[in-house]
Amino acid sequence: MQLHSKATRITGRLVTSITALQNLTNIPVVETIISLDACGIDTFSDCALVYIGRNLDSRKSPNDILIKQEEVAKVIFNTAHSPARPLDEGFSVRNLGVEERTQPRILEMYYKLYASFGWSTDEIQKMLSNRNSLIFAAFNQEDHVVSSALAESGTMSFIRHNTRSPLSLVEITEAATLPEYRGNGLYQAVSDEILKYLARLTTPPNLVFGELNLDAPGVLKVAARQGRIPLSQLPNSLAFPCLVS
Repeated sequence: MQLHSKATRITGRLVTSITALQNLTNIPVVETIISLDACGIDTFSDCALVYIGRNLDSRKSPNDILIKQEEVAKVIFNTAHSPARPLDEGFSVRNLGVEERTQPRILEMYYKLYASFGWSTDEIQKMLSNRNSLIFAAFNQEDHVVSSALAESGTMSFIRHNTRSPLSLVEITEAATLPEYRGNGLYQAVSDEILKYLARLTTPPNLVFGELNLDAPGVLKVAARQGRIPLSQLPNSLAFPCLVS
């Protein structure tokens, strides 16, 4: 494996049995653990998907900020939330096919939408042209993209007991809403449509998950309302010593 000279992060994924994990102690590179007991594949019923990674100090947030963010997240996920409100008139949500989202008009809208991310035009074009990704967008009355999220899909194969088994994954990520349109329930509507689409597939994915920005309480509230399980709670419930500092 060749590392980029300017890389600030290295990450990897592995599938292993929960028994093996419970025998580990203080492994600092483990970032999170996702149980696969309900993924629909018997071979993985006693396993977990493990994310490992290490960041340079320049990519790490101060501990005091992380503690405050985690406290806010805990309150949100332990609070009962009212059902999502209907999408306001004047807004619509639709699935953008690759041909539509790579049109110059749509590209210009996405350049504006993701301007705060600091992405280059090449990075945005690459994201939109990826045929393995679903992209759902909210449009205003002028038919302009004002909010968006994508679902990256992929399949990894693992060999266990001399049998190769595919594990299909979908990650909901890259949520963005124009500042002047925040507070209208647009991310809720966009991500709800993604989940509905995935649920209607003839062969749905084995696992759907997403990374959430702890600095975005609105996004956290949507996740809580949708019934997502914070992965920070999962390792504690399974008592994995490798995540105990």
